[in-house]
Amino acid sequence: MYKSSGLIKTIVEVALFAALGFVFDELQGVLLKGVFIAGGSIGFAMIAVVVVSFRRGPIAGIATGLIMGLLDLSTGPYILNFWQVLFDYIFPYCFVALCCLFVPWFNKVESKKKRTWILVLAVVIGGLGKFLSHYLSGVLFFTDQSGFAFNLTNTAPWLYSLIYNIAYMGPCIVLTAALAAVINLRVPRVFEKQNIKEIVEPDKQVKAFDYVLKPAVMAVGITMFVYFLIKYIRSYESYEDYYNGNIVYGAEFNPDYLMLYITGALLVLFTTISIISAIINKRNNRLIIIVYAAISFDNIVYALAKISRLCAAKKAAKYTVPQHLEVLEPYWKWFFVALAFTVLFVVIYLLIKEKASKKEAE
Repeated sequence: MYKSSGLIKTIVEVALFAALGFVFDELQGVLLKGVFIAGGSIGFAMIAVVVVSFRRGPIAGIATGLIMGLLDLSTGPYILNFWQVLFDYIFPYCFVALCCLFVPWFNKVESKKKRTWILVLAVVIGGLGKFLSHYLSGVLFFTDQSGFAFNLTNTAPWLYSLIYNIAYMGPCIVLTAALAAVINLRVPRVFEKQNIKEIVEPDKQVKAFDYVLKPAVMAVGITMFVYFLIKYIRSYESYEDYYNGNIVYGAEFNPDYLMLYITGALLVLFTTISIISAIINKRNNRLIIIVYAAISFDNIVYALAKISRLCAAKKAAKYTVPQHLEVLEPYWKWFFVALAFTVLFVVIYLLIKEKASKKEAE
C-alpha cells in the first residue's frame, strides 16, 4: 500500500470532464439552432463543471470551465473585441464554478433529500453566473436585435439581452439541475468530495499490459496528436464582416481535428503518467483502463453529436439522400471505432479485476 497525491486524479478528472462538457456543448447546439441565431443553445453541458467543482474544489472547477471555454473559442468564434471574447467564451463556464459556495453545506448534511436540494440551488447559482456573463456581453456589445428569431424591434438593449439570454439559459439551468438531482439520488458518490491523498493498492499483475498495450497506446496517441494537430492548424480560415457598423473578426477551425488531436494528447499524457508510475512500482492498471474507456466514450458522444447536427442540417437544407449519406459516413465509422475501443477497455478492466480477485483469494 502507498499514499499517492490526488493531484494526478484531479488532472485526469478535469481533462475528461472538460472534454465531455465540450462534447455536450457541441451536441446541445443542435436544439433550437434556428431560434438562437446569435449564439446560445439549450442543454446540460454545465454538469461537467458542477461535478468537478463538488469533487475537486473551486480551482479544478474553474480549470474545467476555462478549458471548455477555450475549446469553444477555437471552433469558430464570433469576435468583436477582447472584452467580448472574455464575457462570451472565457468567463461563462468558469462562473459555473460558483456552485462551490455550497460545497461545505452539502458535505455537512447527511440527508440525501436535503443534499439534493442544496445541489439544485448550487446549480442555479452557477447557472446564473454564466447567464450574467452572457447578459453583460449582450448589453455592452450586441445592440442589434436581429439575432433572435422573434421580433423584438425597438427593445432596449438591457431588456433584449435579458430576454434573449434567459430564453436559453433558463432551460439550461433547469435541465442541469434536474440531471444533477437524479445523479445524486441514484449515484450520490459522484458529488462526494475526494480526499487530497488516497490509499491506493498497487496493481502489479498483467505484465503484458505494461509491456504491450501501454507502448501501443502511446504510439497511437503520439501519431494522432501530431497528425491531427497539423491538420487542425491547416484548417484555419479567418474572415472579416460588418456587424452594426463595427468590423467583426472571426476564425473557423475544423472541430473534428480538434477532438482527435486532443484525444491523442490525453492518451499520451495518461499513458506517460502510468508508465512513470509503473517504473517506480506504484502502478494501478485498473485506473488507467478506466481513463482509456472514458476517452473512448467521449469520442462516441462526439460522433453522435455530429451525426445529430448533420441530420438537423439535412432537415433544414433538404439535402439529397446520396449527398447526406456521404457526409454522414465518416461519423458512423468514427462512432463504431470508438465503441469498439470502449468495449475493449471495459473487457480488459474486467479481466484485470478478475485476476486481482483470484490472487487475493489465494
